[in-house]
Amino acid sequence: MQHRRRKHTVRNTTFIVVLLLLIGGSAYGMTRYRSIKNAVNSSFNASGITKERDVNKQLAGKKPISILLLGTDTGALGRSYKGRTDSMMVVTLNPTTNKTTITSVPRDTAVTIPGFASQSPSKINAAYAWGQAKTTIGTVQKMLNIPIDFYALINMGGMEKVIDQVGGVDVTPTLGFTYEGYTFKKGVKAHMNGKKALAYSRMRYDD
Repeated sequence: MQHRRRKHTVRNTTFIVVLLLLIGGSAYGMTRYRSIKNAVNSSFNASGITKERDVNKQLAGKKPISILLLGTDTGALGRSYKGRTDSMMVVTLNPTTNKTTITSVPRDTAVTIPGFASQSPSKINAAYAWGQAKTTIGTVQKMLNIPIDFYALINMGGMEKVIDQVGGVDVTPTLGFTYEGYTFKKGVKAHMNGKKALAYSRMRYDD
């Protein structure tokens, strides 16, 4: 009788512990979900441009879509002005062929920026400084003659923070150089935090 009672006690205790772990895990999961959801919602900023096509139909028909990736030269090193998009890439996702292509747009490309014809030809990275995402998207669409379905924008400060949040990145430099107090050795993999990775990405004269 005592053995059976002890058996029930162990079983009930185990059940309660598992139940508490499940409740605790669910609560933690919901907290993380809300945190991520709030972060995504707060980071969303509509471009204000009218889309040239129905993206949902594109996706339903397994047709390619294009995403414009923009990187501005602000947010770190004491830079708080609006900035220019020194990094510009168009990513095209093709669900039919399961292929992704990335087209880099050189920041010094001479273009006519919509709405600023009197100041053209101008460097394409000025489009963001003059009219932000809406003007940048319009300029790229006109230059490449393709619709841009989505865009993502990050500055140097954001890049630094994202890299630190994921615990750093591993990079194997294709050449050796020293920049902003950091030394990078060719062919030697280095684990970089946000500041070091930012320094690595900003070097543009030693190559």
